[in-house]
Amino acid sequence: MEIVKVLAIEPHGGTDLAEKDTQFLSAIVHLQVRHANGTLEEIPYGINPPTPAQKAAFLAKVNKAWDEYTVRFEAWEVDFAAGNATEAQKPVFKEPVDNSNENKVRIVAQQWLNTGGKISDWVPPEPAAELIKAEAARRILEVAPEWYQRNLTARAAELSLKGVDNWTAEEQAEVAEGQAIWDKIKGIRAASNALEAMDPRPFDFATNEAYWAA
Repeated sequence: MEIVKVLAIEPHGGTDLAEKDTQFLSAIVHLQVRHANGTLEEIPYGINPPTPAQKAAFLAKVNKAWDEYTVRFEAWEVDFAAGNATEAQKPVFKEPVDNSNENKVRIVAQQWLNTGGKISDWVPPEPAAELIKAEAARRILEVAPEWYQRNLTARAAELSLKGVDNWTAEEQAEVAEGQAIWDKIKGIRAASNALEAMDPRPFDFATNEAYWAA
């Protein structure tokens, strides 16, 4: 992946906007990249701080390179003392570089920030309709668990067979109570449908009770 330029850095809800060291930054970097066939494409690439395992793996790589360098240096010292090597042949330690795509993105993102690039404000993503449906289902089960809904349906069938004219006062109150519960459920479903139809859908749909008020 050849990175042509950084277009923007977009945070997520947990991003520390004061953090400007990309080794410690969690965000999405929007890039323009050039593919092997020469075509350009704009892509988002997520970066996160290196994990302990990644740090340990890279440190092991550095230590191995140092050990190999030490062997070469000691051999050069012996040869140099014996006049069989020159100063120009003295080994130079080259620290390994993390060539992962994520680290390449961190490097170009750091350069972009260092030259005046700004992390944009976080804009909450638009929730999927499925998330709103799930919230509606949760609220409905709080009003009436599934077993209770089944009991209400079965009881309504019994009373329907008995006939409205034959209901006792207690049964009339029972029907009114059941209908009030169904009305609450219908209200939740209507609120869910309204939320799903919004453009854009509000990110605070689950916490803002105004959306669910009857």
